[in-house]
Formats: sequence, C-alpha cells, structure tokens
Amino acid sequence: MTPLRLLIGTFSLLQLIGCATEKQTMSNLPTIPPFKVYAAGSLREALTQAATDYQARTGQAVELSFGASGLLRERIEKGEAAQVFASADTDHPKRLAQGGAWQEPRVFVRNSLCALTGAHINATPGTLLQTLLQPGAYATLDRKALKLTGAADSPRPPAG
Repeated sequence: MTPLRLLIGTFSLLQLIGCATEKQTMSNLPTIPPFKVYAAGSLREALTQAATDYQARTGQAVELSFGASGLLRERIEKGEAAQVFASADTDHPKRLAQGGAWQEPRVFVRNSLCALTGAHINATPGTLLQTLLQPGAYATLDRKALKLTGAADSPRPPAG
C-alpha cells in the first residue's frame, strides 16, 4: 500500500470515528422536556395543528392534554406541571392566577355561538335569547342536555 493510500485510509477512518464520537456526544446532551399544554377538549383540533406546526418549526416537543377545564385545573392545583392552560371558562384560569403560581389569564382566541333550531321555532339572532328564556324552556333544555362541564362530579362523557 502506498503512503498516500495509507494516509487517505487513515483519514477516512478518523472521519468515521469522529462522526461516531460526535453522534455519541449529541445523544448525551440534555433533552429539553416537552412544552406541556392543558386545554379544553373543544380545542383539540385547533391546538393539535398548532402544536404540530410549532414542533416542526422549533424542534421543541409539545405534550397536549385535553379534557374538561375544571378537571384540568384541579390536576394543575394538585401539582401536575403545565406551561399553558387554555379554557373557555375564564373562572378556571383566574382561580389558578389567584393561587399565585400563574399569570393573569389573557384572551388569545374568540369564537362565535351557533344556535340551530327546528323549522317550527321562529328564532332570529335578535330573539334567540328570549326564545330560550320562555317559561319551561330551561327545564326542557336541562333535561335534554348532555352535561360536560368541568367539575369533578360532572358525568363522564360517553365513549368516543
């Protein structure tokens, strides 16, 4: 073997060793824990897409936990770690802020209320509230409603 081939072979071997050493060193670097987000179940689709985009852009993992806002708030109060708590019910984040460990809540998104009625109901945007408040309407709505509020004693949602 000529001295030139020996030198090239040695250099190639050193490069391979250097790559292996660098890879090993990179794997020993401390990993950044995932960014934890607790959010109301109604935000699942939007926040899952936002988290996917954020992870792709930054490389930072995002761990999403969805559920009833009140139950999520209770988990945080019991010590579970989260960096973001997203809830449509503003009382839950306000309660965390009053505890001193969280900042005052800020509105970061709004949505619109959509009410659908049967053809036999004559409701307009201007009369919807009055229509809902007619005598007996609350009892009818309460009886038909699937209650998914965020309290610990709330009924569990149906499977799926």
